Amino acid sequence: MPQRSLTFLPPELLLHIAEAADCATLCSLLRASKFLHFLLWPVLYRREARRPNPVGLIRSIRLGSVAAVSKFLVVGADVNARITPGDFEDFSSYTYPLATAVVRNQRPIVDLLLAHGADTNAPIDGFLCHTILADHVHPWAGVLSNTPLTVAVALGSSHADVAVQLARSLADPDAVVTAASSSAAKFSALEQAARCLRPEVVRQLLARGADPDRRRARDEATLLHGLLEDAELRAFVGTAEGGEAAFAEVVMAFLQHGSDPFIERVCQDHRHGGDGHGDRGAVCGERCKLTAWSVGAGSPYPRIRKHFRDLGHRQDCGRLACRGSRLDYAVGSEDIPGHCQVA
Repeated sequence: MPQRSLTFLPPELLLHIAEAADCATLCSLLRASKFLHFLLWPVLYRREARRPNPVGLIRSIRLGSVAAVSKFLVVGADVNARITPGDFEDFSSYTYPLATAVVRNQRPIVDLLLAHGADTNAPIDGFLCHTILADHVHPWAGVLSNTPLTVAVALGSSHADVAVQLARSLADPDAVVTAASSSAAKFSALEQAARCLRPEVVRQLLARGADPDRRRARDEATLLHGLLEDAELRAFVGTAEGGEAAFAEVVMAFLQHGSDPFIERVCQDHRHGGDGHGDRGAVCGERCKLTAWSVGAGSPYPRIRKHFRDLGHRQDCGRLACRGSRLDYAVGSEDIPGHCQVA
């Protein structure tokens, strides 16, 4: 009696055999012929995707295999599943498909996962591992709570494109995304991007509607004000490659999207007064009179210092060229014909 190949069996029967086969047998069938491979691969991927801990998806992402990740999505893999790889290559605990794709800078896979509903702001209660951070040392890397977005922002310019992708997909551009390990303070995506010197992400969030004059917390200064007077951030700017230029771009991005540098701090000592300030006096050391402009005009960075001094000049100058541009906070004096030369 002549021997017949499995390919002579009806596809329905082959699928039934594949469903009942163990993993090793199923893999052997997939390798037997192209016909069997194209018929049976959904069985293998569906079986892996249904496991409580589908590490196959994470491994495919690490390898950068868009085809394999696409197959997982076709069979219904959960793009927001918590997965514990067990090898701690990325995070000290569990990860998400999107988080792994971000860490590995797999931009096409990030696009694919976002298109299938991956959560940009899914919380990851685990530190980034040393293997990932070795070449990306950053003070934000040790935060207590990560998300795919915070990871992309903290990993620096090498992940800038991925960070912009995630910022573009964030449902709420003013969302609180992380808490620093050094304090209980929580930070929005906009503030973290600014403090990590990522002007391209700052612009994307502001363009999406993030509030440029948002106060970090109740009764505090605006974000721009806080950035300009933060000594810890100034120290980071001084050590980061191209830090001064990047910080200047961050500041200009806020001004270009409407941040008002003349908004005063809401003073906690005077907040119960009828006008929000009450009797200004020596109790707060007059700090309630400070604005982003007054801090920026004394900035150690020449570009910022000059720009903010020009902004102050425009508020009082009687010349039409200066006075007429007093609300154009992002426009430099060199771009205003007839503007006074301010020392």
